[in-house]
Formats: sequence, C-alpha cells, structure tokens
Amino acid sequence: MKDEELLVKIREFFKGVGSIYRFGEDKITYRVNRLDELLTIIIPHFKLYPLKTNKQKDFELFLKGVEYINKKEHLTEEGFSKLVAIRASLNLGLSNSLKAAFPLCVPAPRSELVLQPLNPQWVAGFTSGEGYFGIKLSLSRTIKTGVQVSPVFQITQHRRDELLMKSLVDYFGCGKYYSSNRAEYGDYIVTKLSYIIDKIIPFFEENQIAGVKYQNFKD
Repeated sequence: MKDEELLVKIREFFKGVGSIYRFGEDKITYRVNRLDELLTIIIPHFKLYPLKTNKQKDFELFLKGVEYINKKEHLTEEGFSKLVAIRASLNLGLSNSLKAAFPLCVPAPRSELVLQPLNPQWVAGFTSGEGYFGIKLSLSRTIKTGVQVSPVFQITQHRRDELLMKSLVDYFGCGKYYSSNRAEYGDYIVTKLSYIIDKIIPFFEENQIAGVKYQNFKD
C-alpha cells in the first residue's frame, strides 16, 4: 500500500483507464481488464516503448491472446485451447489447479529474449520496482563495536532474466550477480562503500527513482 500514490499516477498517465484494487492491508494492484482499453491505450504504449526483460516476451504472447479474444476466436474449442497454451507460457506458467484442469496443454512457443542496450531512465524505473537500498548489520569479532556495517544496493529478479541481471555488472561497472541452483531468483548486489559513493549514488541522483524507493534511497 506504500506506493499507492505511484499507482494513481500510473493510472492517470494511462488516461484514467483501469482500476486500483486493494487486497488485505498491504497489497495494492493497478489492473486494466477492458478489451477496448487494452487495444487503444495499453498495448499501443508498450508497442512504442518495448520492455527489456522477459516481460517483453510475455507481452508478445499476451498480444496474441488479446487478438484471439478480439476476433472472438476464444469462443471456439480450438481458439480456447490456443489461449490456454498462451497462458501456460506467460510469466511463470499455469498454476497447479490449471495444470490439473488442462493436463494435455502444450505451452505456446516462446522466442528467446535478445538483450537490448540499457538506458538510464529505464534502469531508474526498473529499480523503482525491483530495487532495494539498505544497511546490512553483521556480528563481527574483528570490529570494536562487534558489528560490521555495510551499505547494500540490490536488484532481485527471476532467474529467467539472468542475462539482464549479469549485464548490470558491466552497466554500473561494479557489483556482482549471485544465484543458486536451488533458488528461482538471482540478485545483483553492490556492497563496497567506494562503489556505492562513486557509482550508485551519483547515478540515482541524476536519474531519479519514483515512489517510496526514492525515500529509501535518500535515507
């Protein structure tokens, strides 16, 4: 709920289409469901400004699904099966309940992501959604205070975007990418104080983050 103001601004940017929904005490979502609003406002925007993560491939599949629905092909058995196949390839795939309901579903083909050059505004926006600024406190016997203090800049993303996350090392000229074979997510992390001062802070002072993350950055 802390970024409700940002979602309101996003809705205003998209000409007021869609609605903002609240779930419980700590979750809020901006969602556009109407077909005409998707076709005339949302889809044209993301055609003009392509995404850079694997969400771009999700968008391309989503676009096919919307086209099926717009042509009413989903009302046929064949068209509906195509939609389920698209859903199986979107994001993280079918839920367990949908897998049980459609056991013979074959996910729609999904093309490989070709990594595009990053630009500062995109990186700032990406960090607004996925980034983390914090201070790590670790017990230490070699420090007088008994506590080691480290600044942390971190971006976390699903491992399907590992190529993009590794590219941040070259983009910022610092930090490392960490992942585990047992984990679904990987992290780009910068903890070295000189890198935080000389590279990370100047970058985000010049390319401002939006939402509550900006307050975290200032802290």
